[in-house]
Amino acid sequence: MRVCVYCRASEADGVTFNDEHVLPKMFGKFRNSQSLLLKCVCEPCNSAFSRDFERDLGRDSVEAVLRLLFRVKNPDDAREMSYSRVTMTYRGEGFYKGARVRFAPGETADKLFNVELLPQAVFHHPKHPEPVALEPHEISADAIAPFSRGGAVYLFGSREDVESMVASLKNAGWRGTREDSPPVDAPSGESLMRFDYHLDDPVRRAVMKIAFNYLVATAGFDFASQPAFDAVRSYVRTGAPSLRHWVQTSWGSMEGDGSRNRYGDGHLIAVHWMHTPASQVIAQLSFFNRITHHVLLADAAATERVIWRDINAAHFFDLATREAKKLKPSRALDLIPFRP
Repeated sequence: MRVCVYCRASEADGVTFNDEHVLPKMFGKFRNSQSLLLKCVCEPCNSAFSRDFERDLGRDSVEAVLRLLFRVKNPDDAREMSYSRVTMTYRGEGFYKGARVRFAPGETADKLFNVELLPQAVFHHPKHPEPVALEPHEISADAIAPFSRGGAVYLFGSREDVESMVASLKNAGWRGTREDSPPVDAPSGESLMRFDYHLDDPVRRAVMKIAFNYLVATAGFDFASQPAFDAVRSYVRTGAPSLRHWVQTSWGSMEGDGSRNRYGDGHLIAVHWMHTPASQVIAQLSFFNRITHHVLLADAAATERVIWRDINAAHFFDLATREAKKLKPSRALDLIPFRP
């Protein structure tokens, strides 16, 4: 009889169960991944996860941007993306320096997507080496004060956007100059984009769910059902108690030698014990080998109640071959250690 590893509901309670992929299909479909297919997540929990946070991870995150760049997401769906958590800023020189941009579908097979400018005001000042961009709803007296005396502003957007921003600047007391904006052709060059990421609870819960699912798949249902993991189950299901500090994020791969080319482009997932400074259960997820989440699944207090077993495991999801590859346990420990 199936029992849900999250809410403990069972088939005897009348609930149905779906097959749950450890790595959501939004990050690609991979062969040889049947061992990472869970049968212990009930349909109500699965639906709640999709509604509460998985959509955010897939459409409003750095991971969502990477899905587009690595062609895992259809370029035609670029406009479905949201940018409440991610700010993309052009860091090249010239008119567009400091301007905010987003992705849009391309027009040809050779150019799958474009970079387009958001409606915005970009402020320059001799005393400020870095321009500051404000979207229309962000323009206020306090926001423009550092640039108002002796500064200049470029306005980007439709005629209606520009007229609205001119009125907002006037109401906010703008005293600087307004420069003629260049043609609205957006800047280009992915390498010249800076990404600022605001990681919040919905994305953390999505990441922690993947990490916990991987623990279930590799260490087993009985091990993951121990009370030591109740806090993780609750946080994934409800967002409480807050475990926001249990998910730490860093740019780059989680490989210890700093080279993402050891495996190539893809996703790395690992789980293991960390015994310094105390015993903890740690998972690490590296999406596209570009951004890594370090996830605490059981702290020292909780692991005192854990029936110990060797849980060291790691998989690489290869985007080139579309295969899920199990790594040798000794290789899993070569990854960057968790830094509490």
